[in-house]
Amino acid sequence: MRKTKEEAAKTRKTILSSSIKLFLEKGYFETSLENIATEAGVTRGAIYWNFKNKHDIYKTIFEEVFLDDLEELENIVDDSLNPYENLRNFMFNHLISLERNEEIRMLSEIARFKVEVKGNENTLNGGLKIQQNYDQQVKKIIEDILKKGMNESFFKQGIKIEDISLAVLCFLNGIEDTWLLDPKSFSLEGKLYPLIDIFLKGILEDEKK
Repeated sequence: MRKTKEEAAKTRKTILSSSIKLFLEKGYFETSLENIATEAGVTRGAIYWNFKNKHDIYKTIFEEVFLDDLEELENIVDDSLNPYENLRNFMFNHLISLERNEEIRMLSEIARFKVEVKGNENTLNGGLKIQQNYDQQVKKIIEDILKKGMNESFFKQGIKIEDISLAVLCFLNGIEDTWLLDPKSFSLEGKLYPLIDIFLKGILEDEKK
């Protein structure tokens, strides 16, 4: 009997979630397709029916999770808010998903600490490249908010938007790395807005502070 679409989708999802768990526990290179099949409770044939190989699984995970997150972030920008409020909310929501969404937290940890990309071009051009593209899309959203803020004199004039957007991205990645190394050290929910406000005061025009 052929599987229904619902059963096939469930099998695919189980393979992906099992792979995330194993990549986090064992690392990318130490995880085999046999490990994934056992963890997911499926045959290797079921894996090959859905994916070309382990690298395809890894790439698919990053494409689906990060692209979904990017779509949500794009919807955060609200034209009824001023540029400062939009940038503040965008930065908060970009990071808070680490604490609220376990899948995003696990993938971020895998990408940063669990994949040995040295000497492996396929892996580098897979998940890491997707994350690099994700960062560039995030930077583009930040630049659009900054341009509006410059035009409305919310942010200091004379500073290159490219430099500010890069500084914001580095700030976000720095908070992310620090928290992922020790999530129990502080709560993103409780600390993000105070940290963001300290950072943003450096680029606000004096009368807007």
